[in-house]
Amino acid sequence: MSERRFARDTGSGRPETVGSERLPLWRCPHCSSPFVQLKKAEQSEAGYISVELICPECLGWMEGDFETDEVARFMREVRSGKAELKKIYEDLVESNMAQMASTFTYALQRDLIGPDDFV
Repeated sequence: MSERRFARDTGSGRPETVGSERLPLWRCPHCSSPFVQLKKAEQSEAGYISVELICPECLGWMEGDFETDEVARFMREVRSGKAELKKIYEDLVESNMAQMASTFTYALQRDLIGPDDFV
């Protein structure tokens, strides 16, 4: 059984135990943000992994010992989100480059660009 503790960043440093609600590790128990980030992970006794997580939206943090498969699911979710973000970024760069090329071509065709534009 995993231990889940979560507290807002109030400076008290005293986390409270989350009730029986079993949110996935990548979901913040306070604000439901799917952007929870791993701060620290290390192997603990009895096959558990001790992790510290932080929510960048509400600045809440979570720590506890979790089963290996639960942390593995969290890491798969992180990799999936990273791949999705990378794809969106690449699509945006491609779109922006195409727009700039189109604008540059338009300006060249209308003789709006001269040598002094490149100094």
